[in-house]
Amino acid sequence: MTRPSWDPFDPGNLPELSAQTEGRGNLVVVVSTPSIRDGKWAVGAAVAVADGFSEEGRKVTVVDADLDLPSLHELMDADVGEGVVDLVDFGASANRVVRDAPGARYSFISTGSYAVDPEKVLESEIWRVFCEELVAAGHTIVVHITSGVPGIHAVLGPATDVVVLTSDGRDDEHLDSLLVGCESLVRGVYGPHTGARPAPVDTGVGEAGSETDLRDAEPAPASEIHPIDGSGTSSGGPTTSEGPPARDPVPMRPGPAQREPAKAEGKRRAGVDSSFTDGSSSGRRWIWIGGLAAAVTGIALWQTGVIDLPRSSSVDSESEVVPESAPDAVPGEAEVDPVSSRPPPPEPEVIVPGPSPLFQGLAETSGALTYGAQEAAYQTWDDALDGLGDLEARGLPGLIVPVVVDGTTYFRLLVGPFSDAAAAGGVSSGRLDRNLRLAFHLGESADADLVDARMAELLDLRVPTYPVTVEFENGVVATRIYAGAFSSQAEAALVAGILSEAGLGEAPLVSITGVSRGR
Repeated sequence: MTRPSWDPFDPGNLPELSAQTEGRGNLVVVVSTPSIRDGKWAVGAAVAVADGFSEEGRKVTVVDADLDLPSLHELMDADVGEGVVDLVDFGASANRVVRDAPGARYSFISTGSYAVDPEKVLESEIWRVFCEELVAAGHTIVVHITSGVPGIHAVLGPATDVVVLTSDGRDDEHLDSLLVGCESLVRGVYGPHTGARPAPVDTGVGEAGSETDLRDAEPAPASEIHPIDGSGTSSGGPTTSEGPPARDPVPMRPGPAQREPAKAEGKRRAGVDSSFTDGSSSGRRWIWIGGLAAAVTGIALWQTGVIDLPRSSSVDSESEVVPESAPDAVPGEAEVDPVSSRPPPPEPEVIVPGPSPLFQGLAETSGALTYGAQEAAYQTWDDALDGLGDLEARGLPGLIVPVVVDGTTYFRLLVGPFSDAAAAGGVSSGRLDRNLRLAFHLGESADADLVDARMAELLDLRVPTYPVTVEFENGVVATRIYAGAFSSQAEAALVAGILSEAGLGEAPLVSITGVSRGR
């Protein structure tokens, strides 16, 4: 059966849904394909569909089934809270997961807690029965899902109607395989008017087309972290000579009062001394020996390739970070959400760094590290350390990433980071995370003993760090100390607080670069 032809998306001209028996609603699955996955356009279009159907007098609930990369709650100006995963994995009630959309006639369900196995969640009988009961009660459910999410066929199976979001003619072969068995349910195929990169939409929360997506703000490479002149400059944030990409906002119906969204900003750091430096601009430096001995030591450190770090007198300040009274989580199954934080701490800035005095004139040749695999998640720091020790005993490169879920601290145990999926899959069977692109830079050195000593000190401060080899041209090699591995600035907020309590609050958030660990 031939699919409907592609049309520019128009929220004022929605497709007709299939007729249902009296009293029943529809289950509408809005599928977005890879050609327009970038940004928030697709989920914004799904919200526009829900809004349009609600204006027709339907009782509508819009659902975010993108368990790998949730975004619906952001358009609702809400915490991710409890949602699909909590309903299925943790027994949350419908009253807890269904929330009213602000200033609208429809309700919404977020992804909820972190999904260790998204496919298992979406294929669960609990989720199927929940949707069936809502539809039987007369609700129209609008589920947004991206075509690559594991479990999508379980979402498409009970659908009464399907809406496809794709750029004109770019995904025909992909759709042929995706829609096998449900071609007859496709009510419309839509996309952005220009085919350009879609923009955030006006849901009444922010100004259409103007909101800055944190994933768009690319920090400078971590190899360019230290200015050399000590003068210090500032800028308005990460910019490029080409300017921002073209955007095609989804037209939306008028919403409630708008607010000005926060913008991601960067700035240069300065104020290094002549012998060593770290990721911050503070004047706190290691003091080795007084008088002439200190000068001699500084020269030696410069010649051997040392970049040093600030010390902190705060050793026990992290003791309140972890709720020790909370029950231990089952490895791999803790309800960890990489985005959620209620209330969210202030987001750290992405620093636009300058060149390193140690490696002045040398370009870093190692690439981006954005892949990792989750092995487990714990509710205490000590348990996470035990898990890390087990990984190291197996020869796996582990790291601990603290996150917050509804006020509770969890510790993700990851293997990585790696440069590609093949490298990650070659050493770990854990759930793959493809977007671990940011970390805090805590210094780098060509002296392995110094790196080991500094990491031991940071461990005593409960600062979760890991070493990464970085390569420069002319064969220069160093070891960089990172803290955390995040997909966004918001996700990095908890570790930013930990660093601040440890006296390292000025450590910059940078792109993770280097050589895949465990290589």
